[in-house]
Amino acid sequence: MKKQIQAASQQGQDIIGRATQTGEEIRAQAQDLAKKDAEVLIEKARQAIQSERDSAVDELRQEFADLTVLAAGKVDRSDTG
Repeated sequence: MKKQIQAASQQGQDIIGRATQTGEEIRAQAQDLAKKDAEVLIEKARQAIQSERDSAVDELRQEFADLTVLAAGKVDRSDTG
């Protein structure tokens, strides 16, 4: 009877050990997955920011060009007027 109790206790310890190891592996995989997901999100955000920046710069360039043409037109009219 004592041997059976010891054997059952050992089996219980083995099960606990395997469960703990499995839990650690799952936790490590989850952390790795979360890190990869975060990296993807960060890269997407960087790309979105860069795209917005490029659009803003293009818009400013166009506005500057429009103002330059407008100013040049006013200068031409004032020279002839």
